[in-house]
Amino acid sequence: MDFTTSFRYLNPGARMYAGKGIISQIDREVQRQGAKRAFIVMSPTVNRETDLLEKIKRSLGDLYGGVYDGANRETLIPTVDAGVDAARDAAADVIIAVGGGSAVCTARAITIMLAEDGSYQDLSTKHIDGKGLTSPRLIQPKLPNILILTTPTTAADRAGVAVRDNKRPFRLELYDPKVRPQAIFLDEDALLTAPASLFLDTSAHTLAGLIKRFVKPKNNGFNFADIRQALELSIVYMPQLIQNPADPTPRIQLGLAALLANRAEDAPNVDTDRDGNAFYLQLCFHYEHVGMGMSRTALLGSEMRRLGNNITDGKMRLLQVFESLGQDVQGKDCSEVIADFLGSLGLPTRLQELGIPESDFQLLAEEEAAEPSVDAGPDRMRDVGELIEVLKEAW
Repeated sequence: MDFTTSFRYLNPGARMYAGKGIISQIDREVQRQGAKRAFIVMSPTVNRETDLLEKIKRSLGDLYGGVYDGANRETLIPTVDAGVDAARDAAADVIIAVGGGSAVCTARAITIMLAEDGSYQDLSTKHIDGKGLTSPRLIQPKLPNILILTTPTTAADRAGVAVRDNKRPFRLELYDPKVRPQAIFLDEDALLTAPASLFLDTSAHTLAGLIKRFVKPKNNGFNFADIRQALELSIVYMPQLIQNPADPTPRIQLGLAALLANRAEDAPNVDTDRDGNAFYLQLCFHYEHVGMGMSRTALLGSEMRRLGNNITDGKMRLLQVFESLGQDVQGKDCSEVIADFLGSLGLPTRLQELGIPESDFQLLAEEEAAEPSVDAGPDRMRDVGELIEVLKEAW
């Protein structure tokens, strides 16, 4: 295949820890940062239903500085504000996010708002017609942050975060490369605390993004290597997750797949090849029962069809990958193979499988047309009628 020769590839410098009992090494990482007051951010569920906080406190000893357990998947502004107050009261000098995307994003937003003056609106990325994205420079130093993951998340090694407001634009994106994590932990026991269904959903989010990225042109040699490896890990280990939910090996491998996918998506040439909408975000915000992975797999088939002839070569490459990993591709086109694989995992491939009523399409389309998102790219769809047709095709 032809690779683009115009790109910049970012290889973030986070230290990676993976294996059994590595959560006990968190104190060394805190000391490496020169910190003395480690502040933990997690969801109420992780705090209430696991023993991770106690394990971390034992490892930290006198370095433990407090906990905020209000993280939620929407990263709501009041939630972040409460976390900022708690971290400030604790005199935190390092932030440890414990959990999945909810904890990671909430901790990152807390880190930014602890340091910067100004409102969320003032500090957020602006979507300007005809000019694309403009982000203010957030120049204040930021506290170092460390991640102890319980589920795969492509949000792990990002330079920004989106928070949710109660008025339009509901989604505000804050960007600052200084908030990338210093270290990421994939501890076996921590990963096993997540229900298999949740782990599958977050892995599905990774897989859907990888499939779309793999088949498209404009990859470079670096990020394609990440995409290919992450794709293979996902195809091999997602079925094993279902078959052996108590086995930590699939969980660590799927965690690695998400981190590789994260790194691949950070390649700037990808930004010129975004999709025209971010409906999967709307679905998660509007329906509590819909996870990020479910929403992406339900939309994936229609998105692949709309790419049409632009991805003919990519679809052939994808079929070869599935076949090399033991999947049945004989007599099937790419969409059938993807649908069969997702179906074998119990994942939805249509919106109707998620219980999304057609009567909601007008509202969803109106929200999408009005709601800027970096995921939709500079050429996002704005015509409500066109957006409704997208939903109908996916239903």
